[in-house]
Order: sequence, then structure tokens, then C-alpha cells
Amino acid sequence: MRSTFLKSFIPLLDQRMKNIFNLCVLFLLMSGSESYAGDAGPTGTRLFYQDENAAVLRWLDVSGANQPQFGSDSVVTGLPKLDSERQRLVQMQPLGKYLVVGVRDDAEGEHGSGWIAVRTGVNGSQHGNHSHWSYKDKPETASININAAQGNPAHVYRYGNAVYLANDTKNGFTRLDERAIDSGEALKEGFGFQSGGGGHITLSVISDRIGYSTWIDGGGPNKGRVDVVRLKRSGGGEIAYSLHLEHGVLHGATMRYGKAFFAPSSGIYWLKADSTGRQSPESVKIHRIDLGVSSEDESPLRAGSFTGYRNYVLCTVGKGSDASLCLLDARRTPPAMTMLPLNIDEGLSPVGLKVVRTIAGKRLAFVFADKPGDVERDEFLKVIDLDPNGNLRFDEAKVTATLSVGASEVVGHSGHHAITFDADGRFAYFSNPGDGTLSTFSLTDLVVVAETPVEGKPGALIAIGGREVKH
Repeated sequence: MRSTFLKSFIPLLDQRMKNIFNLCVLFLLMSGSESYAGDAGPTGTRLFYQDENAAVLRWLDVSGANQPQFGSDSVVTGLPKLDSERQRLVQMQPLGKYLVVGVRDDAEGEHGSGWIAVRTGVNGSQHGNHSHWSYKDKPETASININAAQGNPAHVYRYGNAVYLANDTKNGFTRLDERAIDSGEALKEGFGFQSGGGGHITLSVISDRIGYSTWIDGGGPNKGRVDVVRLKRSGGGEIAYSLHLEHGVLHGATMRYGKAFFAPSSGIYWLKADSTGRQSPESVKIHRIDLGVSSEDESPLRAGSFTGYRNYVLCTVGKGSDASLCLLDARRTPPAMTMLPLNIDEGLSPVGLKVVRTIAGKRLAFVFADKPGDVERDEFLKVIDLDPNGNLRFDEAKVTATLSVGASEVVGHSGHHAITFDADGRFAYFSNPGDGTLSTFSLTDLVVVAETPVEGKPGALIAIGGREVKH
């Protein structure tokens, strides 16, 4: 009798399960386009990261609305085969539909250096106060300019609608714009090259007309030298005149609010920029900002690389217990300085400074505390609220969060943590080179919400685009 009952009940149970399943499917289909059966949701951004082991550029898409999901990573199609023992990718900058990546070698450029332009495959269009993004195309290499005549670039800058590559061994730099890459002009010998600077060049540019290009020398006739260059789009820019700062070893430069800033071996120098290149060296007033001395050996404190945001120039200063975030209000004359202690452990150095405006309107800065080489130490990420009062003044900035991060793997200038942000200001993404992972950080909740292993040793990375719109 029990067997007869079960035989009559099972069909009813099966039908009920089918009904429940159908209702679930209907609910998912009606819940909107951002999450539906068989799909992780819209693409949130596209990540490009440099695999420092193989000297290749990899990419992956990140999907999902509130819980980002990493897609599988792939090497960008059409990349040149680099010798990972002798060549490496350096800085990279977005330029319209392209991502321009510098290539450097270990032989002063003689083995093969230059740049690569990659089509990102990301399309964005402005709609009032927001953008619509789509990711229909896969990334692919558009132009390759690697040979023995490119001057071994280390720095790649973005000013306005142009990218500038420092050609260190040629004592100059190259200007590239989207039109030149589109037309193929950028591949012509000498296209965009401007004379100025030397050794290990850093650069600041005003109005796409004048470049301030530095020399790295710490002594001799080029100590503290800055060349003021009149720029020409297709190349041939000439030095209008040169300045000499009191301190040398110039390793940083930027432009903000009509002022040029330079980072030498001691303090920070600034001057009012010459937008015409018609001044004389004698007429330029050069000013110095003292950053103090190290508590360990009383040597002058140095500024790290500059980051510009709104009317501010930001940089890190010192290391260990001396480490601070320096904020200079370039709108004021002289620039007003705020120093925010970062409270970093001894033996760690502040690196990777970046700034973002979040989707909630917060203005945050991020600084990693990295260890040198293979030293066994915990490493951290500092999150700084630049504007706690919402008055667009950063003189009350404060550290709002400190979190542990995966390992770095520092070798020379590579192997540091790096961070980037999606175009909407929803999430940050950072690399953990020593662990071979990428992490996702919520810019709203200030916590890591996802982590994924990736191929190779992830170093520098950049996010292109924001939340995809599906119609």
C-alpha cells in the first residue's frame, strides 16, 4: 500500500517543483537587466595589467553590479614579442580609443625600446552628466614603434589631449596625439620629437604649447637644469631657454594652476609658468619649499612623484615614521602646504599615490606602504579622506582607513603595488605582485570585496570605462 501511495505522490511533487522552478526563472527575468539568469550582469570596467614576468599586457573584464566578478585574463592581441630578460613595459596612459604603453630595455635603448598603442575596445559616449559605456570589441594592438632609435623611455605623461614619452638617451621627448596614431604619422621617423631634458627626464606641459623638461644630473653643468621648450605637434620643438635650480637630481615635474613644480634631491621648487616661451632665465623667479629633514640621519626629505587633482599638487614625502602626504594648494601664491603624517612602520615606503572622486562624491587618496625587496614584512594600503568637510579644501585631510594587502615583489623600479579606479567611482582595483592576484575595493564601504588570481606577476594596471548600459 505504501508503494502505491508513493507512486501516486511523486508526479504531484514533480509538478510542484516544475512550478517553483518556472516562478524562479520568471522572477529573474523580471528583475531588470543588471542581473539575469545565465549572466553575471553588465560589465563594470575593463582592466589592463602588465605581467612583469613575461613583459606582456593582459586584459580582463569585470562584471556584476554590487559583487564584481573577474573574467578570465588574456594577452592583448598583436603585441610584439619582447625579451622579458632585457625589456620591460613601463608607464602607460589612456589616449582616446588607445592605451599608450612605453617599452624600455637594459642597453640604453640599443636593444629595442619605444612604445605600443593598443585599441582598448571600450566605447564611451557622454549623456548629460553621465557616460554610456560598451565593451563590444576586444582589445588589439594598433601601432608598434620599437627600435634602437627611440631613446629608452621610462616616463609616459598625459597632458590635455596628448601623451608625452621621455626619450632619455636622446635628450628629448615625443608628443603623440590620437590623430597621429590614427593616420600612421606617429610611426614616421622623428615624428613628434622635441629637444629638451636629459638623463632620466621628467616633464610638465602647459596648454600644449610649452614643456618644462628636466635633467637628472646631481652635479656638473647640467645640475638642476630645466629646459623650457616651445612645442610643435609634428616635432622639431626647440629649447627657448634653460633654468638652473639650486638642487639637482630632478626626478619629478608637474603643472597646476599656471605653476610648474619640480622635485629635486631636497624640497620642492615652483615657478610661474611661461605660456609663451618668451621670458629670459633672468626674469624667472624660482621659489623653494622646504620639506624638512629625516629623523634618522637629518638628510633633506624628498618628494615622491607628483599627482594633480583640482587645484592641488599631491606627493608623498619621506619613509617610515617620516612618511607624510604633502598637499600644495596651487591656486594660492605662494602655494599653501599641508603635511599629513601617514604613520607608516619603519622600513616601509609610501608608493603608488592616486586620487579618485567616488560615486558618492567623496574625494579619496590612496597610498601603499611597501617593503623593500624580499624583506618579510606586512604591507598596507592607506585611505585618506581629502575633504572631510566637503568644502573643497584639503587642509583637514585625514587617514580614514588602513588595511592589510597582499605582497609586493620589488625588484628595482618594478614589483610595487598599483591601484586604479573604474570611471564611475564605484570600485578600486589593485595589484598584489608577490601573490599574483588582483583585489577589488569598494569605494563606498571601504573594504575589499573580491580577489582573484591572475596569470603572471601583475604590476601597473589601469581601468578603462564604467558601468555598461544595456538597452
